[in-house]
Amino acid sequence: MKVLTLLLFLALVSPAYVFAFTYNIPGSPSASDEEPAEVRPIDPVTRKPKPPTKLQVYKKNVDKKFSFGMVNFLAGWTDILSEPAESMNKKTGKKNRSLALLGGFGAGLITACTNTAGGFVNALTAPIPQLRIPLPHNGVDLERLTGSSTLH
Repeated sequence: MKVLTLLLFLALVSPAYVFAFTYNIPGSPSASDEEPAEVRPIDPVTRKPKPPTKLQVYKKNVDKKFSFGMVNFLAGWTDILSEPAESMNKKTGKKNRSLALLGGFGAGLITACTNTAGGFVNALTAPIPQLRIPLPHNGVDLERLTGSSTLH
């Protein structure tokens, strides 16, 4: 039973991490503090790089919104596990810990459903980057999921 649970967990979480690595999402383990150097053509008259075109900016914004949506859609369910743990860490005492666990599970269930549905809608509406669907806690936090303090 434990092996089946672990395999199910890996099957559901691993696509989100693969997606995060592939698209270099801020907060993912592959994202660095520095933006990659963007190669832009040089204007022959002024000898300065040309500003990005509207199409380049649009493509970048669509890619960011789609990535955000897919990560939340694929990993939104993890709040069911993380919210009770956070609630229990905030409370002290035996009575408060059990109540915090129940309250955290309820909050986690609501947040997980909202993040998953909101991630789907964000991914679906990626061609309209101006339309941003807000999510609780600003969506799934990959740093909180991995437990690594090196993520940004």
